[in-house]
Amino acid sequence: MEGIFRVKALGEVASGASKRDGRTWTRREVWLEEVNKSYPDEVWASLTGDAVGRFGFVVGDKVRATVALGVDEYEGRRYQRARVVRFESADDLRPF
Repeated sequence: MEGIFRVKALGEVASGASKRDGRTWTRREVWLEEVNKSYPDEVWASLTGDAVGRFGFVVGDKVRATVALGVDEYEGRRYQRARVVRFESADDLRPF
């Protein structure tokens, strides 16, 4: 999913260490809403790693983003996953 979105909400930054291998991780959730559509799609997606620090947008800002959708499985149950894999200011109209 790629498009221009408005930042509707930002979650708190979460961090920790993996129980499996001890590596540190950082994550932040962001609520994005497509702009310029009669029926805009919305997505609650995760930013991970160094993207958390680079995401300098605030609620109300427009951002051009690519969101990757996927499925994780844990103990026989499936969970949908949405990750922001690319982003830039919507004012910067260069191609990705």
